[in-house]
Amino acid sequence: MLNYCHSKGVKVIFSIKDAMPGGATNQIQKSWNGISDPIEMSEAAVNRLDPDHPTYAIYYQFNSYPRYLGCQDIFGIDPYPIKQKTDNDLSSVVQQASHAVKVQRLAGTGGVALWAAPQYTNPGVWLADGKNDPKIYYEKYRFPTANELRAMIALEMIYGAKGFIGYSYSSLFYGPDKKQFENTWPIIQDAVALQRELAPFILSETVAPEVNVTSIRGTVYAKTFALPEGQIRVLAVSQGLGDFEASLELDAGNLKSRYGNIRQKSPGLYEFNGSGICFDMLEP
Repeated sequence: MLNYCHSKGVKVIFSIKDAMPGGATNQIQKSWNGISDPIEMSEAAVNRLDPDHPTYAIYYQFNSYPRYLGCQDIFGIDPYPIKQKTDNDLSSVVQQASHAVKVQRLAGTGGVALWAAPQYTNPGVWLADGKNDPKIYYEKYRFPTANELRAMIALEMIYGAKGFIGYSYSSLFYGPDKKQFENTWPIIQDAVALQRELAPFILSETVAPEVNVTSIRGTVYAKTFALPEGQIRVLAVSQGLGDFEASLELDAGNLKSRYGNIRQKSPGLYEFNGSGICFDMLEP
């Protein structure tokens, strides 16, 4: 399989969980319970057999992240903040990302990388009450909007995520919505285009001008990224839960809003406002 993918130019993250001694369910269940030895031993074995490729593991148990230190080269998080139709809050992204950053800063991490799994799914496809009932599926659950998906990805970038593996392609073909792929694929394409556009910026080691954020209403996050030749991008995200208003201050010339949610008040001073989960970007 790997040779075939290589011949087609496809990159693969190969899952070894089903090859673990004792079966996947037993060993993975132990890791969920905080006993990381099986994963840690597997990671060490993979590194010995193939030192040229990193190991990657993804977790949602943010309160237990330090227990999994040393179990992988790349630390993954998977907050899926839009579960029910009324959800309008990125707090799960903040929880997982902020705890992952704490793990990165612990002694002995060796600079473990952070990747994230953006939500490319309507959770109703997996849940018993929604996966077979169109009425519940449509009225209780939903897929993130384009702006919400951009916002969660940008917030993960602000916290330092350098890689993204959306979850999940296969779920777009499950559940009662037979047009789910047709309706949501353009949203995913838009999100991936943003990731690719910003990849040089989030991978750059160039020191960017600092942006000072003052939240007047709601909770707003922002960060500036820069390329060696001087290009910059300022990412701004509202966490959600009602109206928000914040001022962004930075010394980087006159910048323009990509999506129209930020306006310049004076040289170096910008106002970011709106309602709910929101993303915008300043650029030259």
